[in-house]
Amino acid sequence: MSFAATMALVALFEITKRAPHEPALPTPGPLIGAMQASVRGIGGVILISLVAGLASDPFAIYHFQRFSMYSLPANLLAAPIMSFLVAPAAGAAAVLGPFGLADPALELMASALDLIAAIGATFGGRPEALRALPAPPAAAFILCVFAMLWACLWRGGLRWMALFPFAASLALYIGAAQPAVAFDADLRAVFVRGGEARAPWLLISGRGRSTYARERIGAILGLAAPRVARLAAPEACTDAACFVELTPGHAFALVRAEGGFDAACAPGAIVVTRLEAPPDFTARCAPAILIDAPSLAREGGGFVYLENAPRLTRAWPASAARPWTRRAAPESADQT
Repeated sequence: MSFAATMALVALFEITKRAPHEPALPTPGPLIGAMQASVRGIGGVILISLVAGLASDPFAIYHFQRFSMYSLPANLLAAPIMSFLVAPAAGAAAVLGPFGLADPALELMASALDLIAAIGATFGGRPEALRALPAPPAAAFILCVFAMLWACLWRGGLRWMALFPFAASLALYIGAAQPAVAFDADLRAVFVRGGEARAPWLLISGRGRSTYARERIGAILGLAAPRVARLAAPEACTDAACFVELTPGHAFALVRAEGGFDAACAPGAIVVTRLEAPPDFTARCAPAILIDAPSLAREGGGFVYLENAPRLTRAWPASAARPWTRRAAPESADQT
């Protein structure tokens, strides 16, 4: 993110600098000159914050699934404090430190940093400060990065050609398929898209009080933590199993006890369980997807997509097996 912001700022400087052959403007009077310098300074800070934020936003959305609504005003308030108080005080402390005279500079720097922290807490504490967004597909992210590189490395009219890959990236992101089921390896959080239109997601929480799995998977789905906390569980949940009708012809079942396998026996069903399925369950019930204890241990959590046919992607697919992972290369990860 820092490299992207720096690249964008270097390109911005190249765009806005005065050409060598361009004549200089006439020198204004002291009052007008001071006003012009102030306007240029404020405008420059706003433009720098805006460009740096826009350059780093694609990486924040891809890696953290979040978009900061107040990054621009927060940066506008924090940047002068950092530039005119924190940085000079840190330099002064470094120079005066060997003589034992750094305490006043360190106190000034600490007070300025407390002020920056207060600014962050003020903006970050707002409920709408962070907007959760679904994780974009890898192809959309790569196209967006390519568009940024093209816009920053080329000059003149060629720079505007970056609009085409950026538009393609945006189209891929908007049109990307959204999962119907999402779950982690321990089934502490199982998200199911089967609710009403105004609240399409349902949440089946597993054992333990940890919220990490719920919040992390929710963020990937574009659900903020407060919204995840308000999600309801399916009505058709018992101690043995939970059932959700996804679409006509597709149902989801979370089996919690041995008795739930008989109730989940339906052709085309998506069945997830921490137990080991009976040996004859697949042949007898013909589920579209079966994820039981051995599958969870081997390939972790995953997402189920309902397209032409149910499609499963896993957290630990065979293609991601690396020498430093703690497990051997698993079998094929996709099931249809």
